[in-house]
Amino acid sequence: SEVSGLVLVDAAAAGQRLGGYAMAQAHLVKLLQLPVIHELANATFSQLLTTVSVKKGDNEAFHPNAVAPAHERRLLEINSTRGNLEALAGEQLAANGVIDGIDKHLGAITLPTSVLQGSEDQLVKPAHGRRLAASIPGAQLFLLAGGHMAPYTHPAAIANAVIAMAGGPVKRSQAAGSGA
Repeated sequence: SEVSGLVLVDAAAAGQRLGGYAMAQAHLVKLLQLPVIHELANATFSQLLTTVSVKKGDNEAFHPNAVAPAHERRLLEINSTRGNLEALAGEQLAANGVIDGIDKHLGAITLPTSVLQGSEDQLVKPAHGRRLAASIPGAQLFLLAGGHMAPYTHPAAIANAVIAMAGGPVKRSQAAGSGA
C-alpha cells in the first residue's frame, strides 16, 4: 500500500532536546537496574521514585488539563517493571542523537504533511512544532488548544487530519484547528 501523507502529532523533532534533568534521571534509572542495586532499591525507595517520576511526566504531558487517572495507573503499571524502566531510560539517553538524525532529513520529505501541535505543550514546546512544519516543504501546522496529549484531548481533530490525508471527506466542525 502507498502512503498518501503524514500526520505528525506533537512530534519530538526540529531541535527538541532532552534536558539535563531527564538525562540524569535516565542515568539513575539505568544504575538502579543493576542486579544487586535493583534488589536494594526495589526494597526501599524505587517505587516512590517511579511514582514521583510518572506523576511529574504526566503533569507535563497533560498540562493544562488534569491527568487522566486511567492513564496514570497504566503508566505506573508499565513503568514498574524492570525491563520497561531500563528500556525507557535507554530511549531517553538515545533521544537527542535520534532527533538530530531525523532533523537532518526533514527537508527531504516530499509527502503532504500535517503537523498537529499543542499550543501549551510542556514536553514538545510549540516552537518545535512550528520549526518542524517549517522544515518540511509544504507542511501545514495546526495548533490545538492544550498540551501534549492530543490523542486524549482532541481525538476528533486527529482523526479528521488522518481522514483528510487519506483523501476522505473533511468534517469542518471537527477541523484540526487553525493553521499558524
